[in-house]
Amino acid sequence: MTGPAAHPDRSTLERLSRGELPADEAERVRRHAAGCSACSRALFQAATGAGDDGVTAQVPPPGEAQLAALKAEAPDALAQLPRGSSIGRYVVLDRVGSGGMGVVYAAYDPELDRRVAIKLLQSRSGGSGGSATSPS
Repeated sequence: MTGPAAHPDRSTLERLSRGELPADEAERVRRHAAGCSACSRALFQAATGAGDDGVTAQVPPPGEAQLAALKAEAPDALAQLPRGSSIGRYVVLDRVGSGGMGVVYAAYDPELDRRVAIKLLQSRSGGSGGSATSPS
């Protein structure tokens, strides 16, 4: 990019998509691409690997690499409870999600005859606390 109205070259757009440009240059290129449809399309193609052949690119969700790395770690037994497992009086139905504090499950409470959410908190050692039993 040589001037304020100059289009960035392909290698600059590729470096931006990989996060390799210095902050000030990255900001200039982003500003330019925001107002230039040709550069915006080229930046999209650089970031996703899409071409001009009309095929829609498959873009991985944000954080997919970090999520894959987390899944590669030793699995926590309570983080993968199968349907029908018991946690106290509750019966596990489905895993809803997980985060930095623990894992959330949808469960059934037979005493109240309704669905509930159960959050299993991670212990300080990294695993979830508490106990559960799998269906026999």
